[in-house]
Amino acid sequence: MKNIILFICVFFSTILFGYGQQVPNSDFEEWIEISGYQNPLYWNTPNEFTNLASTYVVDKSNDSYSGEYSARLETKLISFLSQEFLAPGLITLADFNVDILTQTFSYSGGTFLQQNVQKLTGMYKYQGMANDSAVVLMYNFRNREGEEYDTIGRGYTYLHNTEEWTQFTVNMKYLNGHVPDTFNILIMSTTDEGITDFTHAGSIMFVDSLAIHTNTGILNLWEKPITLHIYPNPTNSVITFETDKAGKDRKLIISDPTGKIILRLTFIEKTITFDLSGYSSSLYTYSIVEGNRIVNSGSFIKK
Repeated sequence: MKNIILFICVFFSTILFGYGQQVPNSDFEEWIEISGYQNPLYWNTPNEFTNLASTYVVDKSNDSYSGEYSARLETKLISFLSQEFLAPGLITLADFNVDILTQTFSYSGGTFLQQNVQKLTGMYKYQGMANDSAVVLMYNFRNREGEEYDTIGRGYTYLHNTEEWTQFTVNMKYLNGHVPDTFNILIMSTTDEGITDFTHAGSIMFVDSLAIHTNTGILNLWEKPITLHIYPNPTNSVITFETDKAGKDRKLIISDPTGKIILRLTFIEKTITFDLSGYSSSLYTYSIVEGNRIVNSGSFIKK
């Protein structure tokens, strides 16, 4: 039973070594009540499992950098069925599950995103016990039915003690030039190496104001995008982008599969049409940008 929550260590190590856009509820202002505890909306935590020992490792805090709340993550020593184990404070966009009877776990997914993320930024406070550190991890991948799992990029950093709100930055390192379809973040209040060290119990992290940055701007992942029609898609040559209203300071940015920008067009009117006959057959991504904010994004095929 000691290893029930240690699955987090294996989970972290596997994705770490095996493989400004706003994140959903990036300021941790929205929380949902679940059977006596709270989770930040859109995020998953170990609370469902530590609840079996009547304790929680992720909480809503009034100590915030912006807005009213932040996420408070604490590594705790938990007693359950006459066993003791460490449970780190952890938040992630992926789904994960623990089978207590078999002491196994599974995880999958993240948030849908066909963009090459350049970096993740955020604000944090941290007090680590016994020289402990916090960890921030992000990764892009593609996982389509009938295809081999494709890790496209990853980035991580360790964070150390600070009593003041401090900015952190995690840069993405790309392993290939493929277009991703999923993005995930994992933030943990202790290191994967130290998860079995009971002296790390009591390490506390506060997290707020997360943002992910692409080469085209900052996108609010849960904000409703502007209405957009693209036709024909796929296309042999000419393609049209159509919105329901004219824009101001609006641009259309097209990137190739490596993330390199190949076209940057002014898109003020409701419709813009251009010829792609000079470009190779491939899957291209697009972003509609107003100022530095992405208001719609996706992909199309040039045959």
